[in-house]
Amino acid sequence: MWLPVALGVMMSATSTSRGHERPRIVSLREAPKAFKVALLKELGYGVDGNRILTPTGEKYLDPASGVAVSVDNMIILPGESPPIVLDDSPMSLAWYVGKYGDIF
Repeated sequence: MWLPVALGVMMSATSTSRGHERPRIVSLREAPKAFKVALLKELGYGVDGNRILTPTGEKYLDPASGVAVSVDNMIILPGESPPIVLDDSPMSLAWYVGKYGDIF
């Protein structure tokens, strides 16, 4: 099962010797834009050009900075449903770690 995660990456769950799931990180940085758009749509988001839309069709804003997030500078992280999409800025990452750091 693939789960979205940080820094333009995805992770798949792999089992440890104790039966716990451990994330395996896979980069999306070099993924084609069409793949990223398809992934966002599968997660319930929309896309208009390069801008990400909320599941209700509104412009998606980074929860930390209030900046519109584009397909080119997005990161996808677990924490909510649908998964959180952030701008790849240090401020957004710091906000995420402060709010959801226990996920990792």
